[in-house]
Amino acid sequence: MVGTLAGRMIAVIKTDADPGADAELQRAVKEFDSAEFIIGVGACYAFNPSYQLGDVLVSNKITNISNQLENLGTRSIKGHIADIFCTNMRDGVRCGEFASCYKPVSNRELRDQIRSVVPEAIGGERAGGNLLGLGGKQVILIKGVAGYGNAAADYQDQCKAISAALSYIKTKLEEHGKRNDCGYLMVSYIAT
Repeated sequence: MVGTLAGRMIAVIKTDADPGADAELQRAVKEFDSAEFIIGVGACYAFNPSYQLGDVLVSNKITNISNQLENLGTRSIKGHIADIFCTNMRDGVRCGEFASCYKPVSNRELRDQIRSVVPEAIGGERAGGNLLGLGGKQVILIKGVAGYGNAAADYQDQCKAISAALSYIKTKLEEHGKRNDCGYLMVSYIAT
């Protein structure tokens, strides 16, 4: 889905933890090439066990981590679009750094190793590193908590997490966008 928010072209793209989803992600990025700003939506794991399943985490910084757990670089998200999602947040929404690792994180040992590389991260996921490779585009991740990186996330928890993230995006677009600008696109995206 593509639309305009705060005078900037944005694309909301579903991200998936499944490594096979990378081709679909690349296809979507090419389809929405005119977008200046990419919002990656999906499920993530939280580092803090006080976060509830279905809480929403918003990135203000993304650190890309290799399969060897090396820091490949960090990109901060700045500007008005990021401010829209990281201010006046409802309960259960937190803004902070994400760790994006190419490995699926489904055990405590790997989660703790990633946490040692990115100690300030509030959550982690797998697809953000691919989005960071897009030349000249700003990227923000808005993801629902589906687990804590200590076991594979349950399908129902993933669905709840993605639904929470989409609901938050829809709310913010309706608050800050024109009704015909992006809101109708988000409603149709949620319905699919």
